[in-house]
Amino acid sequence: MSADRLKQAITYRRRGFSVIPIKPKDKRPLIAWQPYQKERASGTTMAHWFTTWADANIGIVTGA
Repeated sequence: MSADRLKQAITYRRRGFSVIPIKPKDKRPLIAWQPYQKERASGTTMAHWFTTWADANIGIVTGA
């Protein structure tokens, strides 16, 4: 399942969204989200997140 989630997260990134991992069954981020208000995570960083936290959900940073 984590491979599917990573694939979907990368699809969101390609569409211009800033993607972060969030806690399963929650809305709180697993990382500090503030830096991703101005820049998007790299594919390598996202792969690290979604393999480290295989059950993480996908969050989209939408503003301050």
